[in-house]
Amino acid sequence: MNKTLKIGDTVAIISPSATIKDNPEAIGLYNRGIKILTDLNLKVVYGEHVAGKRYYKSGTDKERIYDIQEAYKDPSVKAI
Repeated sequence: MNKTLKIGDTVAIISPSATIKDNPEAIGLYNRGIKILTDLNLKVVYGEHVAGKRYYKSGTDKERIYDIQEAYKDPSVKAI
């Protein structure tokens, strides 16, 4: 079922693929996205490994899976 986000809803930010670390362009896009969400009065929470780095990825397989699972398990998170 598709639900519309409301003011004050929580959005989880995770990075299950490439890292933003040491990538100025990706960091800029990331920060712009965060600003858009906060300007919409949404609460933003971050995966533990969102800015991690393991080679070109944002963390180990376990770390990235952990962030996905935690975001889905959190009942306060309305969007990922």
